[in-house]
Amino acid sequence: MSAVGIIWVLVEIAGLIDALRHSGPDWSYADRNRAFWLIFMFFFGPIFVVPYLFLVRPRFPGAAEQPDQAFRKP
Repeated sequence: MSAVGIIWVLVEIAGLIDALRHSGPDWSYADRNRAFWLIFMFFFGPIFVVPYLFLVRPRFPGAAEQPDQAFRKP
Protein backbone atom coordinates (compact mmCIF):
# COMPACT_ATOMS: atom_id res chain seq x y z
CA MET A 1 0.00 0.00 0.00
CA SER A 2 1.33 3.42 -0.88
CA ALA A 3 1.76 6.31 1.52
CA VAL A 4 -1.28 8.02 0.02
CA GLY A 5 -3.39 4.94 0.71
CA ILE A 6 -2.21 4.74 4.30
CA ILE A 7 -2.94 8.44 4.89
CA TRP A 8 -6.37 7.98 3.27
CA VAL A 9 -7.24 5.12 5.65
CA LEU A 10 -5.89 6.94 8.72
CA VAL A 11 -7.92 10.07 7.96
CA GLU A 12 -11.01 7.95 7.41
CA ILE A 13 -10.55 6.08 10.70
CA ALA A 14 -9.89 9.29 12.64
CA GLY A 15 -13.01 10.91 11.19
CA LEU A 16 -15.19 7.92 11.99
CA ILE A 17 -13.88 7.71 15.55
CA ASP A 18 -14.56 11.40 16.08
CA ALA A 19 -18.07 11.11 14.63
CA LEU A 20 -18.87 8.07 16.77
CA ARG A 21 -17.74 9.85 19.94
CA HIS A 22 -20.72 12.18 19.76
CA SER A 23 -24.05 11.00 21.10
CA GLY A 24 -27.40 11.13 19.36
CA PRO A 25 -28.46 14.32 21.17
CA ASP A 26 -25.26 16.03 19.99
CA TRP A 27 -26.15 15.17 16.39
CA SER A 28 -29.71 16.42 16.95
CA TYR A 29 -28.36 19.66 18.41
CA ALA A 30 -26.13 20.06 15.34
CA ASP A 31 -29.21 19.37 13.18
CA ARG A 32 -27.35 16.76 11.12
CA ASN A 33 -28.16 13.17 10.12
CA ARG A 34 -25.69 10.87 11.88
CA ALA A 35 -26.31 7.83 9.69
CA PHE A 36 -25.73 9.81 6.49
CA TRP A 37 -22.39 11.19 7.63
CA LEU A 38 -21.12 7.90 9.05
CA ILE A 39 -22.02 5.89 5.95
CA PHE A 40 -20.54 8.38 3.54
CA MET A 41 -17.37 8.83 5.63
CA PHE A 42 -16.96 5.06 5.68
CA PHE A 43 -17.33 4.61 1.93
CA PHE A 44 -15.72 7.81 0.63
CA GLY A 45 -13.14 8.53 3.34
CA PRO A 46 -11.52 11.98 3.37
CA ILE A 47 -13.87 13.23 0.65
CA PHE A 48 -16.52 13.40 3.41
CA VAL A 49 -14.27 13.63 6.48
CA VAL A 50 -13.00 17.08 5.50
CA PRO A 51 -16.51 18.56 5.02
CA TYR A 52 -17.52 16.88 8.31
CA LEU A 53 -14.72 18.72 10.09
CA PHE A 54 -15.73 22.11 8.69
CA LEU A 55 -19.52 21.84 8.42
CA VAL A 56 -20.69 19.45 11.15
CA ARG A 57 -18.07 19.39 13.89
CA PRO A 58 -18.33 23.12 14.75
CA ARG A 59 -22.09 22.76 15.25
CA PHE A 60 -21.78 20.23 18.08
CA PRO A 61 -22.42 21.71 21.53
CA GLY A 62 -19.31 22.76 23.38
CA ALA A 63 -18.66 22.60 27.10
CA ALA A 64 -20.12 26.10 27.57
CA GLU A 65 -23.40 25.12 25.91
CA GLN A 66 -24.01 21.97 27.94
CA PRO A 67 -25.87 22.32 31.23
CA ASP A 68 -23.94 22.03 34.46
CA GLN A 69 -24.17 18.59 36.07
CA ALA A 70 -24.90 20.16 39.49
CA PHE A 71 -28.30 21.39 38.29
CA ARG A 72 -29.50 18.05 36.94
CA LYS A 73 -31.83 15.84 38.90
CA PRO A 74 -30.25 12.62 40.20
